[in-house]
Amino acid sequence: MLFEPFPCISAFKNRVLFVTGPSKNTGKTTCLNYLAMQARRAHLTPALMSVGIDGDRQLSQKPAISMTPGDCALSGEQLLRMSGIFPELLEILPDRSAFGRLCLARAQRSGSVVLVSPEGNAGVMRAVEKAREHADLVLVDGAINRMTQITSWPDAAFLYVVRADTSHFEAAVHQIEHLHLLLSCPLIDSTPGIACDEPLTKARAGLLPQNDEPIDLLDFTKVFLQLGELKALLKRRAIRVRHRISCAGIVLWLRGLSRARVQQALPDSLSVPVFANPYEI
Repeated sequence: MLFEPFPCISAFKNRVLFVTGPSKNTGKTTCLNYLAMQARRAHLTPALMSVGIDGDRQLSQKPAISMTPGDCALSGEQLLRMSGIFPELLEILPDRSAFGRLCLARAQRSGSVVLVSPEGNAGVMRAVEKAREHADLVLVDGAINRMTQITSWPDAAFLYVVRADTSHFEAAVHQIEHLHLLLSCPLIDSTPGIACDEPLTKARAGLLPQNDEPIDLLDFTKVFLQLGELKALLKRRAIRVRHRISCAGIVLWLRGLSRARVQQALPDSLSVPVFANPYEI
């Protein structure tokens, strides 16, 4: 069913939730702020992280990451000192950034903060492990093509945030259909397949043996094919994955579009729930 009620934040207690999207300015940071607000109302302590740098209005032109006393966040030491949240340092990570040492801190005053991520999957894994020791759930603002690390936590999931307005309607529908096809990739089984350890691009697919054997990948984030290219390939052969990445649902931010129009355009066989902009309520 399309446009289900927004998921209860309590379902993600003691879990890691990535808030992702197909591009910039889709509403990921706004969604992250909403989830953090719901966590506080449910008396859960959120730890806020990012894959990259997020939350500074002047640098990134995005909504600030809001914090209240008790919230945890991962950022650079210099940015924490400038944040106004009167941070209590909980952990100092071995990773460094352009903003000094990376620190996990707890807010003692309300304010906003810039989130900074470690480099590489190993650094993100270390940070998440530390954050889980101090918070009830970890919320990560990240990009769809930097999600391989999510397979390191069996209870982790991601929300896929898409913006749809009159000028981006067709693109939004294609993005959701693209994700649906990737999530539908079966797991690798005992039947023969062609192992592909590199990103699956159109050029790479053309170099593989041209038969009907499935292409075996680590996970769906290794697929770098446009929707038309992906459909054409799937007509000839399957794509299988070693690890599935759990999708908690799609958050669809509508602007100037009716739900009925969007519902008619989306695939009937969507395997994940679709949630409307929670701020509509």
